[in-house]
Amino acid sequence: MTKILFDSQKCISAIDTLSQMVYLDKNHKKPLGMGYFPEDLNVEKFNEILYKMVKEGKIDEVKNITNQRSIVEWEENKLFLKSTDYEHFSNKNFQKWQTYF
Repeated sequence: MTKILFDSQKCISAIDTLSQMVYLDKNHKKPLGMGYFPEDLNVEKFNEILYKMVKEGKIDEVKNITNQRSIVEWEENKLFLKSTDYEHFSNKNFQKWQTYF
């Protein structure tokens, strides 16, 4: 059911028909990065990093970062970005939520 909601919302959080925020993860709050990107990452830096990653041949990583199912985080050195599928990122919360159905 979570996947169906995600597909209809096109993200982990969205506004419902009553203009209220709906979060698919109970611990998720809408941060500056919209829940997908680090809060300290601006558009210029994001484009710069993706360009650098493409130049270094990290095409698959860039595809994953720009995927609508990805949560994007800094790598340890903060020079590159890495992505995690949202279900794996919040797997514990999703498992608890699914036990109610």
